[in-house]
Order: sequence, then structure tokens, then C-alpha cells
Amino acid sequence: MLVDQERLDALAKYADHLNTLTAYLERKDVPSSIPASVTAEQIHKDAASLEFLATTYAVGFFEGSPSHATGIIDTLQSSVTKLILETLVIRDGSSKTLEKQIDNLVKNLLHALQDLNNKSRESVSNGAKPSPHLTGVVWKCCQDFMETAFSNVRAAHGILKQGLPLIKDATQELEEDLKSKRDIDEDVWDDFGASEEMDPKIKEMASDIVTLYKCSFSMIKKTLDLLDAANDGQLSASVCDGFVADANAIFEQVDQVGSSLYEDDLNEIASQCRKLVELNQKLGDEIRFHASNMGSTWESVITFLELVNAKLSSTLQAIQDKV
Repeated sequence: MLVDQERLDALAKYADHLNTLTAYLERKDVPSSIPASVTAEQIHKDAASLEFLATTYAVGFFEGSPSHATGIIDTLQSSVTKLILETLVIRDGSSKTLEKQIDNLVKNLLHALQDLNNKSRESVSNGAKPSPHLTGVVWKCCQDFMETAFSNVRAAHGILKQGLPLIKDATQELEEDLKSKRDIDEDVWDDFGASEEMDPKIKEMASDIVTLYKCSFSMIKKTLDLLDAANDGQLSASVCDGFVADANAIFEQVDQVGSSLYEDDLNEIASQCRKLVELNQKLGDEIRFHASNMGSTWESVITFLELVNAKLSSTLQAIQDKV
């Protein structure tokens, strides 16, 4: 019973410490004793160390002497503290996008460690070992830390890359509907809530909307190319957040344009298309400004933007002419 109680006491102390770390996350501060500068490489190394210690804990905490178990908990607690507080140092001054990514990493790790701790306390009381699955969840969290670049630029890149398929899917869906619509008597526009009496101009607008979607895809892709070529020294946290905000607005507006086809209202469709064009033009201006500061390749980027802007403008005019 003494052995069990000492293990329980060690786990209770560790649980209190995890709660303290959670408070640091919520207050968005760290102790002054933590170094002011931390690298991603150091965090990756510390995450790998924690992954190893989680294995040591799973294998050794429930075996051997009480002092051995306490030593494992102390080492694990020290490793967890180092990893999380150093990660919070990087969060300070990072972009909103990276800050959110870091908060999710830390929250997931703390949740996994707290789950493992709670189940361990139950297991000690019952004289059994916790499920290996819980240790596996901690391993996964450590892997997530190791796979994160902790870079404003890379965080923005990840958001844009994740959203790009949304435009591609919307384009393909509309193209497939247009391809199917060979016979005007076939009601293949049911996906848009249309009837056989649908205004033919709306059907014509759909082809123009495909062009707007493709221009939007190209604009996001060019932003990704810019982020690929940049580093955190070239693009500030606020610039990266700006790219994310502009891209997310385009993703949402693509959906709004598609939804407007349900309305059977030419003016509404044209209005939503105009908003999509304006958002693309805004993003294009941002790309133009920052690409001009990134070396000799910027001239080709400007040429690209001129072509896309011309296509956006002419396509929007074609849509407005149908109203």
C-alpha cells in the first residue's frame, strides 16, 4: 500500500504542475527564467526527448521501487515544462496564425498528458497499468511538435495550401454541370435549386464564374509561391496574417458566389462575383508589393498579375453585361 501511495502522491504533484502550465498558456506569459530566444530546432529536439521519456514512463513507472517511479515523474515533468515554456516563448510576437497553431499544439499535449495522468492514478489505485493507447496519444502530440516549422511564413503557407482544394472542388463541380448541360431541356441544374424555367443568362454566367474561380485559384497559388520563396525575415508576422485573411476571404467568397446561383437573381450573382474580383485584386496588390522586394524574379510576378487582373476585369464585365 505504501508503494501505491507514493506513486499516487507523485502523480498528484505532477497533475498540479500540468495545471500550472495550463495557466501559463491561458495568461500568455512565461517565467522570466526562460531564455528570451528559442529556435525551432531546439523545440524539435525537446519534443523528441519527451517522446522518449513518455515511453520510459509507460514502461517503468509502474515497476520497481517508489523512488524509481518518482524519479521518472520528475524527469518527465522537467521535460514537459521545458518544451511547453520554450514553445510559448516562440509564440510571443508570432503571427496570429502561428499563435493559434502553437496554442493548439500545447493544448493538445497538455490534454494528452492530463488524460494519461488521470488514467495512471486510476490504474495505481486498481493495481493495473493504463492503456498503451494513452501513451500513443502523447507520442502523436510530440510528433506534431517535431513536424511544425514554428515559422510565420510556413504557418500562413499551411493555411493557404489547406484551403486551395476548396476552390478546385468548386471549379470542377461547376465545370461538370456545364459539361452535362448539352440539352437545354435536361434539368441538370438541380444542384443549384434551378427549374427548367431558369434564366438562360444564369447558365451563361456559370461559365464566366468558372473563369473567376480559376483566376482565384491562380492568385492563391501565386501567393503560395511567394511564401515558398520567403522567410520570416522577409515577411513580417502582420504581412503573413494579411495573406491568410485575404485568402480566407476569397475561399469564403467562392462559396458565396456558388450559393448565389440558388437565388435565381442576376443582380445578386453579379454582386457576389464583383466582391470575388475585388478580393482577388486586393490580394494581387499585396503580392505585387511584397514580391518587388524579393529579388529579380518579381518582374515575372507582376506580368502574371497583370494578366490575371485583366482576365478578372473582362470576366466581371461579361457577367455584368448579362444583368
